[in-house]
Amino acid sequence: VGTMPVIAEVEPNNSFETAQKIELNRTIEGVVKFEDIDYFFLELQEGQTIHAEAEGIRLTYSLNGQIFDPCVAVLDEGKFEVASSDDSSLLQQDALLAFKAPKAGTYRVMIRDSSFSGYDQAFYRLHVGTFPRPIAVIPAGQKPGELLTATLVNMTGVGGEMTTSQAQVQMPSEVVDLFPVVTKTDAGIS
Repeated sequence: VGTMPVIAEVEPNNSFETAQKIELNRTIEGVVKFEDIDYFFLELQEGQTIHAEAEGIRLTYSLNGQIFDPCVAVLDEGKFEVASSDDSSLLQQDALLAFKAPKAGTYRVMIRDSSFSGYDQAFYRLHVGTFPRPIAVIPAGQKPGELLTATLVNMTGVGGEMTTSQAQVQMPSEVVDLFPVVTKTDAGIS
């Protein structure tokens, strides 16, 4: 369950030339089989920033110890990798990247297993869009029941630079170990 429309991965999309067309602010549900690479293409405007977040390891379950460790990348029209993420500090072995298009054009988002493995149950949900994706909340907590004025740290997609924004977060009335923060802007919901 998510906040964006869901589309299914459609084969053949395992080469740069056969990439599946997608629109921004979509969640793609698919599977990465052995040595599989899935490509999706979309149009971006100059200066447009997108996020690509993979749910893979979070969905993995295998009785024989197999896992799906996703790697995500953005490629330009010349087939050059212009952004990539294997692991992320926020999502551990799930990938998360921000990319700011240096010029208008067609870009491809690629997902694969980090070791080119994969199997019939290596399911993923790949979120691609302009939605906000804070990677940290400062401060990380507040007294139960209080309203927290938080600083959200956001990736910009430009050389590791970060920006910040403010959000009001109503803390739960009872003490909990983990409390998700959801952010809504004109660009979408994190």
